[in-house]
Amino acid sequence: PKELLPEDKNARANVTYQAEDAMLKGKFIKKEVKKQTGVFFGKGEKSSITWNISTGLAQVYALRFKYMNATGKPMKVVLKEDHLTFAETPGKWRMLSTTTGTYINAGYYKVVLSAPDMEGLALDALDVQ
Repeated sequence: PKELLPEDKNARANVTYQAEDAMLKGKFIKKEVKKQTGVFFGKGEKSSITWNISTGLAQVYALRFKYMNATGKPMKVVLKEDHLTFAETPGKWRMLSTTTGTYINAGYYKVVLSAPDMEGLALDALDVQ
């Protein structure tokens, strides 16, 4: 039983940041699909979503984006100087995982996803662990 296992002192807390609470630019609507409220981007230039996150320890953090891509093709989005590719997900919420890449210190940060046009991409949440 789980109760008899030793406590994992290295387990990191998972913090979820909802997309509807993030700072949004471009054309978008907030709506519920499959019991999840997400931000659905429409046609427009310079779309972006910015989450304000906080970290407690200096380490590499996992970043997991819960998304839906209804474009019928993969969509490239910029995170820092990197490109993330959100695979198509007809009618389903999926997760895309990446990391901060290097150690970041405890503190407050902005996680920004942007693209010239994010039409057809929907985001539900960002998990930071």
